[in-house]
Amino acid sequence: GCLCLVGSEMCIRDRVGGAIRVGGPVTLAADSAIVTAGNGGDDVKVTGAINGPYALLVDAGKGKATLEGVVGGTSALKLLSVGGSTVSLKSVTTTGLQDYAGTVTLAGDLVSTVGGGIRVGGPVTLAADSAIVTAGNGGDDVKVTGAVNGAYALLVDAGKGKATLEGAVGGTSALKLLSVGGSAVSLKSV
Repeated sequence: GCLCLVGSEMCIRDRVGGAIRVGGPVTLAADSAIVTAGNGGDDVKVTGAINGPYALLVDAGKGKATLEGVVGGTSALKLLSVGGSTVSLKSVTTTGLQDYAGTVTLAGDLVSTVGGGIRVGGPVTLAADSAIVTAGNGGDDVKVTGAVNGAYALLVDAGKGKATLEGAVGGTSALKLLSVGGSAVSLKSV
């Protein structure tokens, strides 16, 4: 693996194989990426909080992507994109879009404060009461493509954007509470 600085972008990239673990808090000083070779077991794990007004891409491919700390709690990220076979998150705050690809475990809130949609591409298991909230402008959509399960409350608020939950909600584990708002709301089954 290597740590490289290219122009104003910072990246941690492993092209051979193996996990990447970042222990402790992270402050982004430029748009950044943490990328594994993408094989099974090529996990990405960040154990501390992540802050800084820049974009962060995390791509574990077939590995697991785990962000154990709060993201953007003291300084919101510009955007966050995380992909892996599984994605584990606590609370995330960005000023722009958020995109997650994989089987997601959510234990907090996903919030975009200025503009941009939030897309969760895969099934979601709630591990705590959670919310998915955009800035509420037209086009600040919330889209969850998979089923949502877990014995916790979920609030979805897209404001003037669209809120779409494409999978069954509570099909295998009923939610404690579900509240969904937006200019248009689309639900499969609850």
